Amino acid sequence: MARPWFSLVSCGLLAFGFAFPQRLLAQEVRFTELIREEFFTQATTNRASTTSAAAHDLFGEVGPAFSGGINSVTLNSPGGQNGWSLALSNEGTYFVTTRQEGETYHLPGPAPAGAYQFQVTGSGGDSHLIKAVLPATAKGLAPLRIANYQEAQRLDASQPFTLAWDQIVGAGSRDFIKVAVYATNGDRVFVGPRQSRTETNLTINAGTLQPATNYNAEIYVGHYFSYATNSAPAQFLAEERVTRFSIKTLNPAGVFRFASAGFIGYETNGSAIITVERTQGSQGEVTVDYFSADGTASNGVNYAGVADTLDFPDGVTSQTFEVPLINDGTADPPLTVHLSLTNATSGAGLVIRPHSTLTILDADSAPGPNIAALVLGKDDIYSQTNGSTVIQSDLSVPSVFETDIHPGFPGAVTGATVQLPNGSIRQLSGAFANYQDFFEYGEDFPSSQSLNKAYPSGKYTVHIQTLNDGEVDLALTLGIARKFPVPQLTNWDAGQTIDPTLPFTLEWTPFTGATTNDYIRVVVSDPAGEYVIYTPNSFQPGALPATTTSLTIPANAMVYGNRYPVSIDFFRKVPPSASAHPAIKSAIIYVHATKLYIKTMAGPGS
Repeated sequence: MARPWFSLVSCGLLAFGFAFPQRLLAQEVRFTELIREEFFTQATTNRASTTSAAAHDLFGEVGPAFSGGINSVTLNSPGGQNGWSLALSNEGTYFVTTRQEGETYHLPGPAPAGAYQFQVTGSGGDSHLIKAVLPATAKGLAPLRIANYQEAQRLDASQPFTLAWDQIVGAGSRDFIKVAVYATNGDRVFVGPRQSRTETNLTINAGTLQPATNYNAEIYVGHYFSYATNSAPAQFLAEERVTRFSIKTLNPAGVFRFASAGFIGYETNGSAIITVERTQGSQGEVTVDYFSADGTASNGVNYAGVADTLDFPDGVTSQTFEVPLINDGTADPPLTVHLSLTNATSGAGLVIRPHSTLTILDADSAPGPNIAALVLGKDDIYSQTNGSTVIQSDLSVPSVFETDIHPGFPGAVTGATVQLPNGSIRQLSGAFANYQDFFEYGEDFPSSQSLNKAYPSGKYTVHIQTLNDGEVDLALTLGIARKFPVPQLTNWDAGQTIDPTLPFTLEWTPFTGATTNDYIRVVVSDPAGEYVIYTPNSFQPGALPATTTSLTIPANAMVYGNRYPVSIDFFRKVPPSASAHPAIKSAIIYVHATKLYIKTMAGPGS
């Protein structure tokens, strides 16, 4: 499908009766256009998109003078025999370049300047060349930043939503803005009008988007190098700067989650109160089931297992249930109970991994240290989509700053902040993974350069509030990481046709130059986000040494016909020169994480 905003119809030429010379009709061509497209990404934080394009495309289009007047069109790049040729697709009205999702031609870098040629073959078999000289990349034309990105991640589809962006700087008189929204399967669900370079918002009407749905969106800055409507054929040369971002709509019936990643229950109280929240919306009466399972606590010995249904009438956003606790009369360390939600009804949903942990504190002994470990550092994230290369260019978030506190037991940390070298403060919040709770702060960046600028080397002080140990301050000095390798799955091809009834071994490149402090983490998730494999970090028993180059997924841990996200992470762990606290482990970490998918074969008879 041709992009509508650079076509003659959207430019208004046909609507205003633009007349093409009679001799052009004999040549069968009404217009040509050639557009360099640079795609940028806005990270999940509300900051400007990367200054380096994540993808580079070239869009070419030829409009026939009359239906059936052209048989074929080939676009030839500059460079002669060293260049390339691409056949344009006949979309019925126009001949256009195509890509995987039907729009443009991918390039390894910005489309080079120079003389391109459209080779047009008419219905009578005659062939002729039309030159299109594309200038060098536009200077001073920055991709747009969505100003209310966070609001676009919790959009109420039943209400109008005004998308806002920063005003263009340095635009030309014909430059314009356009917004498009796509379903995750690539179907276009909304295209806004052409807007002038001075406009900074667009309202998406109520009902345009569906509730409880994720969308991919793009905002375009269109810049004309040439707008030659008086030539024969008419010719348009342009460049687009495209910012990709996500839009997410709320579920009006609600999404269920536990109110905390870690609840605390005291053995002497006889029971623990667990709160379940209904977020996003509260329309209608809905229900959700809950159940418990043993962690380190034993059902019938330390607690009485529960399994029941919570009812949420219309408008109700919070309900509770009790877990009975048993005083066994013996001194125990903190013991854990796993809690889960399932089976949300009447259109309501569940958060990914709808779990929590209840920690039972003993009546006869102290719980022990509240803080086990603190890590602070930077992650570089990569993508592997084939057996030979690992890249970052297709990711919207290739770099991350993180601060993580590992409690001594779930619920032991109640709050925390981190102070940067410049004195600014970031608030940590509770998180949950693999029935362990954390306190963390993470911030995503579109490049390592922007990450390093926002979080430079220097002293970072973490202030922690705890359940029993009062307030604790820990300082770590962030430096510059030495270079280390990026993980790559070496048996990629085998990983695309896995028989789930058999064990499968993930194999990856060595962590060369690693020390005994360094380690590897592997996470495999199912399509619903539940963990199939989650190896421990270095502060826990069972962490994978940095010398590890493989890990086996057990037989029947996966099912037929599914795709499983995998993350292979190399951790460079730098202990502090002086201990931040004698009883608390701490380290600076630098991470290279490679994200990929493995697939299981179709089931028998499918």
